[in-house]
Amino acid sequence: MVDWAAYVRQRLDLTGLESWRQVEVVEDLAHQLEDAYREAIVGGASEAQARAEAERHIADWTVLSRQLAAGPRGRRPPVDRWSERADDRRADRGRAMRSIDRWRQDLVYGWRLIRRAPGVAAMAILSLAVGIGANTAIFSVMRALVFRPLDVPDATRLVTVTDPQASGAISGLESGDRTLLSYDEFVAIRAARGPAVTELAALGSSTLATPVAVGAAADGPPARVQLVSGSFFPLLGVAPAIGRTFGDDVDRARMASPVAVVSQRFWQRQYGDRADLAGASIRLRRTTFDVIGVMPARFTGVIVGDTPDVWVPVTMQEAITPSVDWLTTPPGSARRVMFLHALGRLAPGATVEQARSALNGALAQKLNADAAGIGDASRRRELVDAHLAVRDGRYGFSPLRAEYQRPLVVLMGLVALLLLLACANVANLQLARATGRQRELAMRIALGAGRRRLVRQLLTESLLIAAAGALLGLGLAWWGDRVLLRLAGGSTPIPLDTPIDAAVLAFTAAVTVVTGLLFGIVPALRTSGVDLNVVLRAAAPNLGGRRRLLWRWSAGQLLAGAQVALSLVLLFTAGLFVRSLRELGEVPLGYDASSLVEFRVTPTNDGVARAEAPSAIEEIVATMAAAPGVIAASFSSNGLFYGAELGSDVSFPGRETRQNDMSTRFDLVGPRYFATVGIPIRRGRDVVAADATGLPGCWINETAARDFFGDADPIGARMVAHFSFGDAEYEIRGVVADALANSVRDGVTRRFYLPYRNFGVPQAAGVVIVRTADDAAAAVSTLRQRFRDTHPASTTPTFYPVRQILALDFGRDRIIAALASVFGVCALALASFGLYGVLAYSASRRTSEIGLRLALGARRASVVALMLREAGAIVIGGAIAGVVTAILAGRVLDSLLFGLTGRDPATMTFASVVLFGVAAAAALAPTLRATRVDPLIALRRE
Repeated sequence: MVDWAAYVRQRLDLTGLESWRQVEVVEDLAHQLEDAYREAIVGGASEAQARAEAERHIADWTVLSRQLAAGPRGRRPPVDRWSERADDRRADRGRAMRSIDRWRQDLVYGWRLIRRAPGVAAMAILSLAVGIGANTAIFSVMRALVFRPLDVPDATRLVTVTDPQASGAISGLESGDRTLLSYDEFVAIRAARGPAVTELAALGSSTLATPVAVGAAADGPPARVQLVSGSFFPLLGVAPAIGRTFGDDVDRARMASPVAVVSQRFWQRQYGDRADLAGASIRLRRTTFDVIGVMPARFTGVIVGDTPDVWVPVTMQEAITPSVDWLTTPPGSARRVMFLHALGRLAPGATVEQARSALNGALAQKLNADAAGIGDASRRRELVDAHLAVRDGRYGFSPLRAEYQRPLVVLMGLVALLLLLACANVANLQLARATGRQRELAMRIALGAGRRRLVRQLLTESLLIAAAGALLGLGLAWWGDRVLLRLAGGSTPIPLDTPIDAAVLAFTAAVTVVTGLLFGIVPALRTSGVDLNVVLRAAAPNLGGRRRLLWRWSAGQLLAGAQVALSLVLLFTAGLFVRSLRELGEVPLGYDASSLVEFRVTPTNDGVARAEAPSAIEEIVATMAAAPGVIAASFSSNGLFYGAELGSDVSFPGRETRQNDMSTRFDLVGPRYFATVGIPIRRGRDVVAADATGLPGCWINETAARDFFGDADPIGARMVAHFSFGDAEYEIRGVVADALANSVRDGVTRRFYLPYRNFGVPQAAGVVIVRTADDAAAAVSTLRQRFRDTHPASTTPTFYPVRQILALDFGRDRIIAALASVFGVCALALASFGLYGVLAYSASRRTSEIGLRLALGARRASVVALMLREAGAIVIGGAIAGVVTAILAGRVLDSLLFGLTGRDPATMTFASVVLFGVAAAAALAPTLRATRVDPLIALRRE
C-alpha cells in the first residue's frame, strides 16, 4: 500500500508553515491522492496505472509550495480554552466533511454496481417492496384507527365521558359503566360538571344517513348527518375554513335553530370552489337548514371511521328523525333513550381522576332526582347504579377500534414475518452475488482497505437497495390501504383517512434502515473476511471443503432454512383464518337465507304520526307480499343481522325454574313471520293478524323451552317479561326452532317473539322481510321499483339480500383471511426462490466435484440423491423450527378464530404438505441441471 503522507512530505516544501498547518496540509493532500488511487483501482486500472493516475493529481509540486508559502501565515493563537475549542470544531468539521465525502463515494459506487446487475437488483427491490409496503400499509391503518390523536388544538386535555367504542342507541335502562347518555342527562351533567372540566360537549354516537337536497332539487342521495350540542365546536377549537360555527345559543330551544355546518368534501361536491355562503342552504327531509360554515378538509370529526358530511344542533333532532322524540325523558320513568357521546376538556392542571369524580357526582345527582319519582324499588336501584368511566380522549371515539385493533396487531406480526422472509431472500441473493466479487474485494484488501471500510461499502449498497424497495413499497402501501378498507367495508369502503404523512414516512424510513442492516450485515461480514491467498490464487474449494458442508450449514443454507420456517408459520396462519372464515359461512342459520331480502322503513321520517306508523308498515308489507315473484312478506323490529337486539328478564308465575340467569332476547314480529323467514314451528302455530288484539301471546324458541320447561309442554303457560317501562304478561302460543338472527358468532340464545302491535311502546320503525321465488340479489331491483311505484311519497329505503348483510358481518374475518392468504403465497414464493437460489449456487460451486463423480462412474441418480439430501436437510430443519414457532404463535390467535383452535393439526398438516411440495419443485430444477454437466468440461475448470 502506498504511504501517501510520506509521498507528500517528500515532494512538498513546507518550510515556514506552523507545525499544525503542516499536518493539516499533508493530511488533506494525502486523502485526495488516496481517493484518486482507489477510484482508478475500482475503474479497472492496474496498481501501477492507479498510482500514476493519482500522482498526476498534483501537476506541479513547486508551484503548490510557493502558493502555500505566499498565503497568509496566520500564527496559531495562544493556547487557551477558547482557541482550543475553535480548533477542535475546525478539526471536527474537517473529519465530518471527509466522512460525508466517503459516504458519497460509497453511494456512487453502490449505484454503479446495482446498474451492472439490474436483474438481481430488481428481484431484491421487488421482494423488499412487498415486505416494506405491507408493513407500511398495516401501520398506516393501525395508526389512523388507534394511535393518531385528533387533529384539534391541545388534544391531550380531551376526555371521553362515554364508552369510546360504542355506537347506535340504547332504549331502556343501563346500570354499571354507562355506554351512552340521554340528552337530559348530558344537560344536567354539563351544568354541574365542576371546575375540573372547562367544557362538555355532546354528539350523536353515530352519524344518521339522511337524504339531503340542495336548493330547489328533489331529495338527493343520503349524507352522514351528526347531531351535536352547541358546545361541540367551541370545545374542539377548530376554526372553519369558510363562515362560522354555531355555539350555545342553539341549545336554548328545540327546533328553533335550523343551521348547519358542512364538511369541505360535501361543500365541494355540492357547491364546487365557491368561497362564499350567501344563500347556501340544504334540505334535510322536510326542514331547510342554512349553511353557516364549512370545516377544513383536515377535520373529519371525532369518531374515527365515521366521518360526518353535515353537523346540525342536537336540538333539531326531530327534523332529522321526525315524529320521534329522543330528547325527552318522561317524569317518573326509568326508561330513556341513550344515544349521545360526551366529550370534555380538562381545566389546566386538572387530572382525569378529578374529572371522573366530578362528573360521576353530577350524574349521581341527576339519577337520584329521577329515581325519586319512580315507584318500583328494583328499577330505582337499577337506575342509580350507573357510573361514568372517564378516559383519555385524545384519540376520540371509534366503534371500529374494538373490532379491528387485535386483528391489525396480528396482521402487523404477519407482515413483520413477511419482511424478515424478504430480508432472508435478499441476503441469499447478496451472498450469491458476492461470490463473483471476491477477487475485487480481495484486491481492495491487498491495496490497504480495512475490513470496516469494506463492511461500510457493502452495507451502503444494501441500504440503497432497501431505499429503492421502500420507495416502491410506499406506492404499494397507498394502494394496499384502499384494498384493506374495501375488504373490511364490503361494497362501501370504511371512511378512514390513511395519509402518507410524516409519521408513516418516519416508520417507513426506520423499517428501511433496519431492513437494509438485516439483510446486509451477514453478506457484508462474510464477504469482507475473504481469504486473500485463496482468492488471489483463484483456487477452488476442494472436495474436503464440500464434505464439511454436509455436516455444517453455510450462511446461505441457514438463511434458506429460516425462510422455510417463516413461510410455514405464515402458511399455517393463513390456513387457520381461511378455515375459520369457511366455518363461519357454514354455520346453520336455522332457515334458508338465499332468497330473503330485507329493508328498514321509518314512516315517521316521511311525516306519518307515530301512532299511525304500525299501519303504514303493514301497508308496505302487504304491497311487497303482492309483488310478482314474492312468496311471502312480514316484518320485525330487529330484522335479521341488522345489529339491533332487544333483551329482558322473564319469569313464569307458579312455576319453579332451575335457571339463575333469566335474561332472554326477544323480537317484535308481524303475521306469518316464521313462514316468511323459514323458521320451523315445532309446536303451536304461526303469528296471525288476530294476535294483535286480545290476550297477548308470545312464541319461544327450543332453547328457551328446554331451559325453562325441560320436558314439559310450554303451550298455554304464562310468561312475564320485565321491561324497563313495566311488566307485561303473555301466553305462550308456540315453540319454534332455534335460529340465528343477530350474530353468527354468539350462537343460539334463548329468545321469545311478541306480536308487533301487542307491545307496550308503539314502534315507529320496522324491518320488512321478503321471501322471493328467485335469488334475492336478482329480486332487489324489482322490489325497489315496486316500492317506488306504490309509495311515491315515502323515502325509498335500501334493500339488502340477507346473505349480503351476513357477508358484511364477516368483514373482519374476510380481511384477515384474504391478507393472510396473500402473505402466505408471497412467503411460499420467497421461500421457493431462496431454496432454488441456494441449491443453484451450491450446484455451480460443486460442478467440478459432480463432474469428477460422474467421470469415476457414479450414476446420475446418486448425484440427484446427493443434491436432494442437501435440500431435504434444509427443508426438514426449517419445517421443524416452523412447526414449533407456529404452535407457540397459534395460542394468540384463538380469540380471532371460529370453530377451531390456533393449534389445529389438520391445518398444520395441509400447510406442511404444500410447503414440501413447493420445496421439492424448487429443488428439482437445479438438481437436474447439475446432473447434465459434461464431466470433461467440469474437470477443465479445476
